[in-house]
Amino acid sequence: DYLGWDGLAIAAYSEAFRRILLDQYYDPVAKRVRDTVLEALRDEISSLVFYGRMRNIDWRGLLLPYSNDNLRHMEDALQLTKKFWDRHPHTVALPAPGRTRPQAAIYEECRQINIEENIFDVRDWTNGNGGPETNGHVPRNPTLRAESNYDLGVCDFCRSSHICRCRVRPDPSELVELVVTEGMGIGVRALWPFRKGDILGEYLGRLLPHDAVEDKTYCLMWEAKTAGTSKQVAIDACFEGNWTRFVNHSCSASTAFKSRTFGDRAAMTLEATRDIAMYEEITVNYGFRYWQHR
Repeated sequence: DYLGWDGLAIAAYSEAFRRILLDQYYDPVAKRVRDTVLEALRDEISSLVFYGRMRNIDWRGLLLPYSNDNLRHMEDALQLTKKFWDRHPHTVALPAPGRTRPQAAIYEECRQINIEENIFDVRDWTNGNGGPETNGHVPRNPTLRAESNYDLGVCDFCRSSHICRCRVRPDPSELVELVVTEGMGIGVRALWPFRKGDILGEYLGRLLPHDAVEDKTYCLMWEAKTAGTSKQVAIDACFEGNWTRFVNHSCSASTAFKSRTFGDRAAMTLEATRDIAMYEEITVNYGFRYWQHR
């Protein structure tokens, strides 16, 4: 009754959830923890089921052995549902309350696709496509430490001045979901309590000359650590990007963009400026320049 059979089967894939249900069943402290977790999941059951569907978790396989046991509501849980084999979880949003159909991330009638790293195409940097004059030189990716003409500084994590093995952990990206918000389009919600200082992810997109970007809706200026270079490169996430492009604006934002150097490159990271509660919408202050011409 708390989660429904489908919600229970999806949650059962988590070892931590199974332990909460089974460990010290009659212990009063364990019971309070168990009830708190179940109530939290029940309040967000649509999010739990959506998470399972977007990741194609096979909850029906766990329930089929009990299909003939005359269990209440089991038949409903065993109904076939649409899977999202061809969709990344960060290209479809949880529907608004009262609606059942997920919303695809679409911009100018095109699906927005998810990428795992920035796209640098030399053709975007030639004069014929709006890029700067190259004087016969092949344009280089300005965010790579081995190629950039800018001083990208030492690694923010190990302080090495050379290419290192440091990386931003991808884990937080599995702990956020796209949601349809009221009046703000698609936004991003935390599925885990993040702490102040946590790096939630990188802002990804197509790297373009800053003056070649006409539509700045999903554009973030990359900031190198050398003074005077902050307006040279734009990260355009209109069509190719990741979940960070859907983070909505707030004057009381919970995150901020920060220029970081690590591994073989420099990047703009999204970092928590305060603690963020589970199921809280993640926000960032877009800044004055974003609103200047709107």
